[in-house]
Amino acid sequence: MNRIAAHILVIGLAAASAIPGRVAHACQDTTVRLAAFTLPRDTHVLCVIGAAGDPVADETAARLGDWLASEGADLNIEVEHVVADDPDVPW
Repeated sequence: MNRIAAHILVIGLAAASAIPGRVAHACQDTTVRLAAFTLPRDTHVLCVIGAAGDPVADETAARLGDWLASEGADLNIEVEHVVADDPDVPW
């Protein structure tokens, strides 16, 4: 890099650092803050995939469902048991 280009780069970086940045006010803006507490949350699906009659998949889905009904009741997750060999499952 020649000297002129190096000087232009340094001057450009100095000028860019002198420009005041914008301050984010998301938490002070009531629209954003209140939306996080008042709007309905998305529900995420946790799929347990196993063959029909697979005891491990059945037990895992049941155990996760029980846990979400008790200790995980505040989470926005639901458990779905997907039978892998079901021809009606849209893969």
